[in-house]
Amino acid sequence: RDKRLDGLVRAFMPGFVSVADKIPLIIVHPQLRRISSTLQRTHTRQELIQQVVALRDRLADDMDRLYFFHVRPDFVRYYTSTNLFGPEVAKVYRTALDDIEAAGKCLALEQGTASVFHVTRVLELALRHLAEELGIEYAPNWDGYIKKINENIKEKRERKEEKWLKSEKFYSELVGDFLALKTAYRNPTNHPDRKFLTEEAEEVFKAAQRFMKKCARHFLDGSTD
Repeated sequence: RDKRLDGLVRAFMPGFVSVADKIPLIIVHPQLRRISSTLQRTHTRQELIQQVVALRDRLADDMDRLYFFHVRPDFVRYYTSTNLFGPEVAKVYRTALDDIEAAGKCLALEQGTASVFHVTRVLELALRHLAEELGIEYAPNWDGYIKKINENIKEKRERKEEKWLKSEKFYSELVGDFLALKTAYRNPTNHPDRKFLTEEAEEVFKAAQRFMKKCARHFLDGSTD
């Protein structure tokens, strides 16, 4: 019996078992149990070496059936972070959180077109929220919402309501932003021949992030009369 070898094997076992549980490594587990059992009884140095070699072989078998995705170091935050658009957006647009997270994960995995698709869903929620704030219940598409919002802005301007005049600039700018985002990102995404490279998708993500923060801050300020 080799006490030094026993100590080394005992030392790496907990970490190995933890990794095997997380991945999970199915073929490796029975061999880990054999090694653990061997360490609890009298054994020879050669016996333990053979079992460790067998563990290596089973690890190779396990790894052959697994696939791993590599995330660029500068993109890890897109995969692991929560509230990628910030706490203000999370508070105002809770129903958008799943799509924001999905957009980030797609971006981290360099699936640019998929990321932009989720971003446009987030923007659509913001557009609907804006319409609701203005008393517009439904429109069949982005163009319909934007048309109704513009009509609503015009009506309010003509009535010259004092509270509205304070907010008109924000709403007018917001509609302009929506039109720009729609033309640049949403319309191309709806065409199957348009693909977004990772770098392009990141630009879309950041543009939407700035836009959503702007919306959220305005509504949290309570200036939506």
